Amino acid sequence: MHGRRKVPTTAEIDQLRKEKEAHKIKDYCALNELILQKKKDGVLDKESFQLTTKMARTNPDMYTAWNLRRDILKRDFAQLSKEEIQEICVNELSLLEEVIRTTPKSYWVWNHRRWVLHTMPEPNWKRELHLVGKMLDLDSRNFHGWSYRRSVVAELRKISPNEEIDATEFAYTTSKINQSFSNGSAWHYRSKLLPSVLLQTPANQRSALLENEYELVKAAFYTDPEDQSAWIYHRWLIGKSWNPGTTSENSQHTHGEKISTSNVIESIGLDRVKILEREIEAVRELVEIEPECKWPLQTLSYLQNELRITTASDMAEEIREHLTTLQVIDQLRKGRYQDLQDAL
Repeated sequence: MHGRRKVPTTAEIDQLRKEKEAHKIKDYCALNELILQKKKDGVLDKESFQLTTKMARTNPDMYTAWNLRRDILKRDFAQLSKEEIQEICVNELSLLEEVIRTTPKSYWVWNHRRWVLHTMPEPNWKRELHLVGKMLDLDSRNFHGWSYRRSVVAELRKISPNEEIDATEFAYTTSKINQSFSNGSAWHYRSKLLPSVLLQTPANQRSALLENEYELVKAAFYTDPEDQSAWIYHRWLIGKSWNPGTTSENSQHTHGEKISTSNVIESIGLDRVKILEREIEAVRELVEIEPECKWPLQTLSYLQNELRITTASDMAEEIREHLTTLQVIDQLRKGRYQDLQDAL
């Protein structure tokens, strides 16, 4: 009818969308080819730099663009003062913050940010810790953010070795775990911190600290027995230990120190057998409540086998029964459970 605006049909809308997408694809392919050619020819000019900026905003996973960008910056930095380098690096960090907001899980973006901070004359690591904290508030399970946080904390230790940063970070993991027991990244970071936190804790308080760990992890797996995060930490807590006064073949490096991973329970006054017996009873109760859940039954089998080895007690038949049940409820790992049975 006259006077009415024509409304596009669905087919027309689809066609317009396809044309727009085709145009974007054509532009992206052209940009991609330009950057690859610039990198191949070693062209480190202003145009190349601008192209890498455009690519960073278009597809930050195009790692050749970041490599070309670093080549340009390194060439320029050789001729600039520290003040000029600092200013350029600050601008780089601003660009990266913009890109991280839209693509927070790009390896290459985080890699470039690390490079910038290690290149600039005066990096502000405390600001980085604040920024990554903000990011983890938005997405507490982003493992890129957790990995970056650990690297930032490592730098802060170098410039402020006397600050109790490990204790602060340990408390941070507690807050994140209490927000969500399924935060595997927070549990993992906690396992990295606990050895040094134990070393920094007065000897007469270490047993209480370790007992608190058992209480925390039990609260987690009783809340959600299907989630693997707390069970993995619990297994690590049972299996790993630290003795600050010794070194051995079974040792690890924690923040640059070589720390033994044997006999810590005895060294801080806890009885391993009593711990195993206590944990067996706690997990056994959960198995009765959740008989179809694999994680409690896996853990019960593991704990009983540890106790069997430690005390030479005869628990093999009960463990075999658990492993038989696991072959039914977790058939993807049936062969593994059969192997464990055969090894008893």
